[in-house]
Amino acid sequence: MSRLFPALVVGWWIRGTTDQKVVLIGLKRNRDLGYPSERFEAGQLVPVLDGPYRLIDAPDPFRHFGAANHKGKIVITI
Repeated sequence: MSRLFPALVVGWWIRGTTDQKVVLIGLKRNRDLGYPSERFEAGQLVPVLDGPYRLIDAPDPFRHFGAANHKGKIVITI
């Protein structure tokens, strides 16, 4: 809360002196992060990976991603 007030004042000043808009975003803590972590460690949650692709072939996975043909995270190995 002590950081919020100065940010609001600076945001108000920036908005008043320039054409810029300042937006503050508040995020909640990851209080339920333990549940997926437990499921992963128990083998009940499996990550979906696409690849691996070699670094020398890096343009191919980028094209694959751009075409929205990938499933899960694309992995490029070095």
